[in-house]
Amino acid sequence: MTKQHAAATAPPPHADGGPTIASSADQAAFTVLARDFVQAFNDRDAERLVALAHSRIVFRPPSLDSRRRTYNGYAGLRRWVAEIDATGVDFQVHVREIRPLAPSGFLVLSKLRVGDELITDSAMVASVHEDKIIEAHSYLSDEGMLADLGVVPHAPSPV
Repeated sequence: MTKQHAAATAPPPHADGGPTIASSADQAAFTVLARDFVQAFNDRDAERLVALAHSRIVFRPPSLDSRRRTYNGYAGLRRWVAEIDATGVDFQVHVREIRPLAPSGFLVLSKLRVGDELITDSAMVASVHEDKIIEAHSYLSDEGMLADLGVVPHAPSPV
């Protein structure tokens, strides 16, 4: 992904200056929600995705072409899964790390695979409301690029 493509598809900046690392108290709840969402995607289980999402979800998955689509609400999630199924391609996301982001969200760092072939690094930044995902943006990019663009905070330094 070029910096121009990532910038063009990045969500608008947050009013508070962007996401920051959240407290570890949120880690367990966000980890479960994030892993369940990824597993539901890998299983192409639209109803499980709906169960994990807020009714007003705004979802922007990554795109392999120049069109960046937005899927709204439960109908949008179901349409997205149907479109993926229609491709016949076995996309799978393999989680590398889940990190909570303040004030109420998380970052999923992952690898995108097609079958056994690694395609690219990927990431998802999600916001949570009432214990459900209300907004999620996915990227075909690594953490460094997203941090440089201000989409996510730079990784905490090892202590």
